[in-house]
Amino acid sequence: MQTYAKKKLEFVVETALMPRLVRLVEEQGAKGFTVVPTQAGESVDGAWQRDDIAPALGAQMLIVVVDPAVADPILEAAYALLADYRAQIFVSDVEVLRQDRF
Repeated sequence: MQTYAKKKLEFVVETALMPRLVRLVEEQGAKGFTVVPTQAGESVDGAWQRDDIAPALGAQMLIVVVDPAVADPILEAAYALLADYRAQIFVSDVEVLRQDRF
């Protein structure tokens, strides 16, 4: 079966930043995305856990799959946006079956 090379970008950011990040990936040409709530995590900044009383203080994950040519502008803009915040950015090579969806 034919597959097509794409880049998967995953961002774990503070919930309050998510609308800005979504707008950024849309403006840079992403055709779609998925936002996933997170429960807990740990990084060099320390451990955290979602607070059910104040969920806006938690974090969310944004998953985007794009053409490699679209990935670099998204990553550059996202890095500029997120440089001063607690955020994780992951980049993976993936294969998709339906090229027109990405």
